[in-house]
Amino acid sequence: MVIGLSQASRDRARAAAQTLASDARERIGALTDEIWAASRANRDLLENLIAAEVERAATRLGFARREDVVGLRASIDRLEAEIKTLRAERATGTRPDPDPGP
Repeated sequence: MVIGLSQASRDRARAAAQTLASDARERIGALTDEIWAASRANRDLLENLIAAEVERAATRLGFARREDVVGLRASIDRLEAEIKTLRAERATGTRPDPDPGP
């Protein structure tokens, strides 16, 4: 009988330990997810803060934004192509009269 009681106590202790371990795993998993989400949110906030500060500093220093430079480059390319065409037409004498008038 004593052996039976001892075995029952051991089984209950084992079951209790497994329950505690399972709860701990769940809590650790949830805590890990929370830490991961907070870390990601903090990283995003930091990236946005740095980008805003860089933008302010660049504006203060008079740097052009990438979009502005790209737009200007496209305009320059278009004007250079137009000049090249006009020079070629003038050299060959095939340039049409831009304003024939009345």
